[in-house]
Amino acid sequence: MQALIATIIPGAALWLAPLPTTPPAEGVQLATRYESIEVVEVTREVKFGMQTTAMELEVDGEIQEGMDRMLGGTSTSVRSVHKDDILKVNAEGVPTHIQRTFAGIQSKRTNREGNLEDMEASPREPAEGLVLDIQVGEEGEQKIKIIEGEAPENEAFMAQQPMVFAIDGLLPNEAVEVDGTWELENEDIRRALGEWSPSPRPRPEGERQRRRDRDEAVSQDGRRRQGMRRMGGNIGGFLRTAEWEGQATLVGLKSEFEGGQYALIELEFKTEGDLPEAERGGFGGRRRGGDDQVQPSVAAPKALEGEAEVRIKGKLYFDVEAGRPIAVLMEGELGSTFSRSMDRGERQISMHSEQEGELELTFRFAYQAR
Repeated sequence: MQALIATIIPGAALWLAPLPTTPPAEGVQLATRYESIEVVEVTREVKFGMQTTAMELEVDGEIQEGMDRMLGGTSTSVRSVHKDDILKVNAEGVPTHIQRTFAGIQSKRTNREGNLEDMEASPREPAEGLVLDIQVGEEGEQKIKIIEGEAPENEAFMAQQPMVFAIDGLLPNEAVEVDGTWELENEDIRRALGEWSPSPRPRPEGERQRRRDRDEAVSQDGRRRQGMRRMGGNIGGFLRTAEWEGQATLVGLKSEFEGGQYALIELEFKTEGDLPEAERGGFGGRRRGGDDQVQPSVAAPKALEGEAEVRIKGKLYFDVEAGRPIAVLMEGELGSTFSRSMDRGERQISMHSEQEGELELTFRFAYQAR
């Protein structure tokens, strides 16, 4: 009995072995190690389609028929490839000397009738075979030299070239554990998404004149219908100024992708807001008299309302051992509504349209020895 009491008196528990505890996980660092990369080929593919799913026009309270001819849309696919020979990396692990070779851009567009056409590369885009030598000075300024080919007619392109991958901002700034999450900044998301469609190709002066002649020949009703197509709101303007928010999650360290085992990061982006008015203005929009002249709207809008929302999900595969991304696969959906009303003389006109869109964006990285 005395022995039993001795085992439960206060203080006796101080001699017991401590309970087992789980050691804290250290996490993994997911950052691109450029010092280990010699040559990398980066392929970017984007497919973006937008279609009008609803269009209603009301004049003096009466619904107008035949607006279904306004339905339909277009889709665009663009594939671009460039290869970087990384010649020098600074103490912070950022490349400061790269020889960059562009393999050209392939673009296709499908219009509302389902016709497929190849789009010529814009003079503002890099041409196939263009080779640049890019060096960064001590003050961060770039010196870009053309080794082969001709530079595009794009001052911004030749003034600054990215030295790191566009998707680097999606990676965590510090070590992270499995199931760990981190917030993504607007600028990092915008850099990763880039442009969704190729730069517009300037029209030659002869083509501009022919277009003006056609505008003069169309009927008043034809001009009205053309203007109505411009009333769907400015999707491009919304995308150019959208403020993004997002989150990334490390799902696992050994996820299979194309025969390899890599860390898997799941991505979620979203943005929403007011849809700006179409840039061309009014029912008539741009009229003859030159691309830089805009005829005032035939009537000021009484009410204007437009909203848009984009949600994107993606997967980023990362080689932890080598410290480099393998691929990024993203898919997204876009929806918008646009309504306005206006007076035209004694007539009251109101319009409502709805649009839906889909986005596919992929990056693939292929590494080679020099």
